[in-house]
Amino acid sequence: MDQRTVRFSKLLRKWRGAHKLKLDAAARQLGVSVSAWNHWETGRRVPSMTSLFAIADLLKIPAQCLICAKNEVCSVALGNRPCSARALCARSAA
Repeated sequence: MDQRTVRFSKLLRKWRGAHKLKLDAAARQLGVSVSAWNHWETGRRVPSMTSLFAIADLLKIPAQCLICAKNEVCSVALGNRPCSARALCARSAA
């Protein structure tokens, strides 16, 4: 399994947990099957670009937060301080 896929799947699960969404509720709100969301979280599949942006909208985070190189849920996007692309890029590059 590709490292980027592993990183994405871990971040997706962390973000869903940070928003206190159950897997089935997240899938239902996004309009996908529970198995599709589960495949994304386990790294068996990756979402399309359209789905990636829909997931970000659902979780109310910038799409960059789902592909952060640091593999963590950042305080910037959780609302502890204003979110900006510059802050996210700096965080990913650090």
